[in-house]
Amino acid sequence: MSRYIYIILSGGAGLINMIAIFIAVSSLNTSDSDYFLLSLSFVNFCVVLFGSPLNTGKLKFVHNECLDKDVNTVSDYIFFKLIRFSPLLFILILSFYCILLYYSDVNVNSIYDVIAVALCSLFSIVFEFCRIDRQIERSFLSISSSIMLINLILLTYILSFNFSPLFYFVLLTLLRSGFSGIEILRRLRRYGSSMCSIDNEGIMRRFFNMVRFYWLSVLITALSGFLPGYFLSFFQSGYLTVYQLAYRVITAPLSLVITPFVDYIRYNVGKEKITLSTYLSSIGTMMTFSGLIICGCFFLSGHLSEQLISDSDYESLFRDTLILLSFCLIPGSIYILNTRISELGFCISTMSAFGLLIHSFYILLISIFAYLSNFDMFVISKLIVDFFMFLPVSFFFLFKSNRIFRFKGEKCEY
Repeated sequence: MSRYIYIILSGGAGLINMIAIFIAVSSLNTSDSDYFLLSLSFVNFCVVLFGSPLNTGKLKFVHNECLDKDVNTVSDYIFFKLIRFSPLLFILILSFYCILLYYSDVNVNSIYDVIAVALCSLFSIVFEFCRIDRQIERSFLSISSSIMLINLILLTYILSFNFSPLFYFVLLTLLRSGFSGIEILRRLRRYGSSMCSIDNEGIMRRFFNMVRFYWLSVLITALSGFLPGYFLSFFQSGYLTVYQLAYRVITAPLSLVITPFVDYIRYNVGKEKITLSTYLSSIGTMMTFSGLIICGCFFLSGHLSEQLISDSDYESLFRDTLILLSFCLIPGSIYILNTRISELGFCISTMSAFGLLIHSFYILLISIFAYLSNFDMFVISKLIVDFFMFLPVSFFFLFKSNRIFRFKGEKCEY
């Protein structure tokens, strides 16, 4: 029962966030919506770049390298060591964001907007650390309820006041920093004394040795998610909004339903293998869900374009983009399942190497078509990479990880 409550809360929180963003964009002109969506992409880019390698590495580290210690104690020890670098990280994020905006064609209202986005990026990274720590503790309902509350407050602001990107990022920063502050105090009270006992055991050195090879792959992965929007900022005003909105509609089912479902399986299975029947049942459930979403995109794309696109000249372009990108749900959902199952049983550096090559190829494709100003092929590049590269590689990861056994009585060996 708790699994379904967690999925409902996580999905509901993501749905509220998606609705809030769509309502916000529909109230902006094309130029402002381009800036708002590009800024949101930059925040997500920072979270992936700085949060993903550290969190994934920490998950593997506490389960494989610290078997004789309390998992939560080691996890919090790493967290407090990393949090000391937050001022330097803020300066890095702010500088990088200023450089990106300087070379783009997106209009920025003031320097306060830039500072707000940089602060939001920093506290979103800290928030992601806290979210993963809650999952390590298996406090699924606590974190999903907190995210739901944050998104409800944001939606209330958008519905009740005149929307401004500046105040949106300020409010999001305050909410996520408040949650992170509560989590930090809770960890200090609970693990303060025990962390001192492991201060000189070389944990951080061993931890960074584990994640350093993974970081390059994550950099390319983060760029492949951020660069499409950034490249489109050099197109005519409005193309960035069309692509980002269509992409968010398509990725919403992955983040709202598929990812919580798979994360629950991963964190509860732990080191245990899963049966083939359970795996096939999960695949069948996700394919049915993806098929329904694809059909919905065919029949509802016209209605969505009228509601989301303020400029009627871009409505047909949005419909075509949405229908094309909807097919990415099939390889996307299978890839999430396969990699989540594989990552605790397969070498991170090998997975990173494959990810590096595939995402590099995708960046090369969109760079070529951005240079040629060919928006149609820019969109199709996503389909090519997902179906013909990510999907086959995910099954290779699954096979090599040896995380699935055929019969319930088969013995698991580690």
